[in-house]
Amino acid sequence: SALVKVVVPEVDCCQAPIANDDIFNLDDSEICAGKFIPLNLLDNDSLPKVCNLYNTEILSQLDSAWGSFSIDASTGTVNYLPKPGFFGSFEFSYKVCNACPGCENECDSALVKVVVPEADCCPKPITGNDMFELDQDSICIPGISFQFNLQTNDTLPGQCNNYPYKIITNIQPEWGTLRLDSISGILTYVPNPDFSGEFSFGYQACNRCNGCDDKDLCSEAIVTIRVPKCCEPPIANLDEFMLDEEEVCSEAAIEFDLSENDEAPESCDQLKFEIISDIDPAWGVLSLNPTSGILTITPDRTFSGDINIQYKVCNDCEGCEDQNACDTTEITIEVPDCPDCSWTFISNFISPNGDNVNDTWVASCVSKVEIYNRWDDLQFSQTPVGADFRVEWDGKNNNGNLVPDGTYFFILYDLEGNRIGGKVFENGVEVDDLTNKTYITVKSK
Repeated sequence: SALVKVVVPEVDCCQAPIANDDIFNLDDSEICAGKFIPLNLLDNDSLPKVCNLYNTEILSQLDSAWGSFSIDASTGTVNYLPKPGFFGSFEFSYKVCNACPGCENECDSALVKVVVPEADCCPKPITGNDMFELDQDSICIPGISFQFNLQTNDTLPGQCNNYPYKIITNIQPEWGTLRLDSISGILTYVPNPDFSGEFSFGYQACNRCNGCDDKDLCSEAIVTIRVPKCCEPPIANLDEFMLDEEEVCSEAAIEFDLSENDEAPESCDQLKFEIISDIDPAWGVLSLNPTSGILTITPDRTFSGDINIQYKVCNDCEGCEDQNACDTTEITIEVPDCPDCSWTFISNFISPNGDNVNDTWVASCVSKVEIYNRWDDLQFSQTPVGADFRVEWDGKNNNGNLVPDGTYFFILYDLEGNRIGGKVFENGVEVDDLTNKTYITVKSK
């Protein structure tokens, strides 16, 4: 057997709640919403947790001039609908009781103060002017649309969410199409492909909250949109050129048209060309016509190998000059060797009679040949081209007539332009003799 002892403490099963004073500061949005505002009187009270049952009772008169009231006694919530036009403050008292069985008389009371501000329930929205500039990279995309939020810099009151937007000035068809969503204030713009420039139009936003419909509560602003010109870039394609031996050795200017395989945009055929890489002086002289795309190269006969140059071609139509609507590519020029050559001439006798024997006099690797008669009259001159810089004289003067039989004297110039051979007579007197072979005998019969 054993002994059991049970200790029962003294318990207050009917504790009284502790009610604390309340103050409720209402705001404009609560007042202007036109709905009951819940005021929970028990939120700051100390309530016993025995059975969680309570009863709330309003002890003072609630004036209808303040508005309408409904009371939930079990939750201690007073639902308050302010009367239109009323503002100020009012007070009332309440008591809260422990509603557990047998504890109904355990109560406490407190004071409630409600502050109702003078609310402007129909304020005007505040609209701000807008400036939008379209993206240059996107403007050329066919049918592209742009969206702008006009509400971004507007101030819309918080009383409700009914502030419709509306365009209030004429929209010119040449601009394209514009659509303004009245609820969201989102402007959708599809530009006319042929339009560029700047245009403006007006819009308004109005307060159409409940009870505000019949009032002039609209605000206006200006939207300006800048539309850049569609500056499509051209397409630059790789250029490959090959010089021949004669072109290199002649050191004459050679032209290549870079525009031939480049593609201009449909909207513009005015292009600008520019070399964007370094030019090696060892290549010779290179220049690029910026408007025609003609590349001119005067090769240096001492250089051989590949010339690699980068260039860009840009849309240069009006309004696109500074938009960097460009494409780049590379030029490759293959330059062959120019064979070494030293000047020579063949024979000092010709018989230009058409029998194919000694009909011509030949000099090679010279930049210029001059042939004179004994009275120092120039009969024939030629600046040759070709890999061997070859001159052939068939006994005819510069007018195409066969010269009389006799002795003629010549002057030769090397590829650098220096005189390297020949005899010159002035008034029948020899003044220069540079070689042993300076004369040509012409005998046609």
